[in-house]
Formats: sequence, C-alpha cells, structure tokens
Amino acid sequence: MGIKVSFIVAVYNDSKYIEQCARSLLDQTLEDIEVVFVNDCSPDNSEEIIRRTLEEYPHRKERVKILTHEKNEQIMGTRKDGLFASAGEYVHFIDGDDYVEPQMAELMYGKAVETNADVVVCDIYWYKQNGVRIVTLAPNGIVGNGENVRDDTINRNVMPNNCCKLIRRSLFVDHCIEWPVAAYAEDVVISYQIVYYARRIASVPVPLYHYRLNPNSISNNNSPERSEKKQQMFVQNNNVLFGFLEREGVSEKYADGILSMKVRAKNEVLSYTNQRKSLRLWLRTYPEVNKVLMFGDKSHKSSYREKIWLLAICMGMYPRLKRRLLSKRFKPDKKWQRGI
Repeated sequence: MGIKVSFIVAVYNDSKYIEQCARSLLDQTLEDIEVVFVNDCSPDNSEEIIRRTLEEYPHRKERVKILTHEKNEQIMGTRKDGLFASAGEYVHFIDGDDYVEPQMAELMYGKAVETNADVVVCDIYWYKQNGVRIVTLAPNGIVGNGENVRDDTINRNVMPNNCCKLIRRSLFVDHCIEWPVAAYAEDVVISYQIVYYARRIASVPVPLYHYRLNPNSISNNNSPERSEKKQQMFVQNNNVLFGFLEREGVSEKYADGILSMKVRAKNEVLSYTNQRKSLRLWLRTYPEVNKVLMFGDKSHKSSYREKIWLLAICMGMYPRLKRRLLSKRFKPDKKWQRGI
C-alpha cells in the first residue's frame, strides 16, 4: 500500500530526547507511515540512538530513512531535504526534541480523508519551565474552505506553527513555495503559504503534539546582542513572506497581517530599548509602523494607549514601565503586543 503520512524529523543535538521522539513515531497506530530522520551534522550521538531504537521495530525498518548532512543546513534546509526524500500523501514536520501522541497520524489522516482537507491542524501540549499548558491553535474544531480560514489566519497571525499541521505533500510540489532564508520565525513563512494554497482546512481539536521550549535555542536565549540577531533574521524572513504576498497580488488584502509581522519583528528588541543601540534599532526597523502607532492610518485608528506606548519606547522607558504598560488600563491592541 502507498504511504499515507510521512513524518519528517529534524535532528540536531537532541540526544536527550530523540529516543522518545523516535518511539512516538514508530509506535503510531496508523501502519502506512514513513519516518524520515534528517541529521543536520548533529555533534552528539542522536543518530546512533535512532538506529539503536529502530532495531526494536523491525516491521518499520523498510519505511524509515535516515539522511545525514555533510554540512549544517539549519532547520529549513533540513525540512526541505526531508520533504523531497519523502513519499507520503501527507507530511508532518517534527523537531527531534519533541514527541507526539501514538494516534496522531491515524486521527489527523482520518480527518483529512473525511473532509478532503489539504491541511489538518491539531492542538498541542506546550512545555515551559513553569509547567505545561494546552494550546488550541484551531478553535471550535474548524472545518472550512481555504479562503475563509486563510484570511483569518494571515490577518490575525494565528496557526503559524508547522508542528501542529498535517499537510498534503502536493501543496509543496504543485506550487512555487518561497523557502525561508533565516533560522528564526521560519515557520510563519511556510505555514502561511501552505494555508494560502490550501483549498480546505480541517482540525482535530485534541492535543496530539508535545512541544518543548528549548531554553538553549535562539528563540529563548535573550540578550541585547541575541535579540538584535533575532530581529535581523525575522526581517529577512518577513521579506520572503511579504514578497510572496506581493507576487500573489494580495498585499493590501492582508495589510493587517503584514503590520502585525512588522510589529513582531520590531519588538524582538523591545525589552532592551532602555539601551541606545536597541532603541535606535527599534525605531529604524519598519519606521512606517511608528507613524501608524502614533497617528493611525486608513485601517488603524491610534488610541491614547498606542500613543503612550510609543512615547514610553522613544524615551527608553519601556523596560522599566513594562508591567504598567501591559496592565488593563494601558495595554494596547493585540497587534502592538506581538513578540512581547
């Protein structure tokens, strides 16, 4: 029988968790799956652990591929290589330090067949240092045509994560997908293009993916220098996404989403705007956003809260006043809080 679902696993320095990840995939209740592990020059023994674990699953061996990079290609190069090495009708991207529920493929593929969906979304378990919470990425068990869900997704910046999505592989093959160029905020670039091309999107409103926040990743390791680097990468990937929307002639239609992404990129350095360099960087990144924050435009009316926020930032007082500015009295519209 053909392969119904391909799991594509990015492996880098995951020896602490990769066995749990591998077992969660090899233990899937859906039989017609394959697993593609892509070792992105991992400096540890992650690949050895994968091969050792695989020995306990002889019935899965023919449907497991292990690719080994000769040079580090980072997360999107890893996913891209895994995608083109896969053969499933649907694909699901997994990080090597995460794991999934054993019925994930069966439930999500079943929903895809039932609804003829190009994309199926699930909820996730989100692990932080202070505990775990369930994140609902597709409320109300949504099933809809691509256009309705697409507009809501891109303009409201929801469902940006790839880890929660089962994606029809032909969406990548049949369309000119613009791949991210930087290893931060890369999920949004791919996710929004996939949602844009999808004719139908469905969801399984059950947490099936266990997502760990790695304290050593670039996403969670902050300093003024690291935040500046994150902002630069965010802008690079924004340029890819904005170029795609312009190519499709929908930049104006998704002006809200574009504004939110610009705000998110700016706010990568917001916590350090009491330092001159970070403040200058915040002000100079997408300066048109500053004008909207203060004066509004044809789509966005600036309230006293937005004006107070901008003044506090310009005076280098945001880090000291953060708690007050995020209080019920002063907290502005959600789009201005992106990345905080």
